[in-house]
Amino acid sequence: MRRTDREVTDRNTIDSIINSTDHFRIGFYDTNTSEVYVIPLHFGTEILSDGTRIFYSHGATEGRKIELAKCGGSVGFELDVDCKLKPAELACTHSASFQSIIGNGNISIVEDFDEKQHALQLIMKQATGKPDWDIPAEAINGTAVLKILVTNLSCKIHE
Repeated sequence: MRRTDREVTDRNTIDSIINSTDHFRIGFYDTNTSEVYVIPLHFGTEILSDGTRIFYSHGATEGRKIELAKCGGSVGFELDVDCKLKPAELACTHSASFQSIIGNGNISIVEDFDEKQHALQLIMKQATGKPDWDIPAEAINGTAVLKILVTNLSCKIHE
């Protein structure tokens, strides 16, 4: 990170930022088109006992996102909160305040029913604040769940 004075490494602060939003963006590199494909998605997250962070997302069982996820490999992700323009008198002296997190991870599609159910519970909790949803088996079976094992993550705050 170029501006280390804005870098945040405190896990509680990072968790607070993550918990302040209900969506993030995943970026895939599509080798078929040589394009980057970025898509905003709802997510859920957890930290394993070894400190590894996982992001889960979900969607339809077909489409470009799923085809790219089937390839596995590395993806990028981004989330941000509290983005506000800080205007100035001169055009090139404007600034912004924000809290942002970017990172990379390895993506896969979750096939295990119990893990899919767990992931969907995390996604619902992130989006609504309410845990313990009753999710019908048909919905679990009919939904694709993506799993990102985070390999690196950086957080930045500019006030």
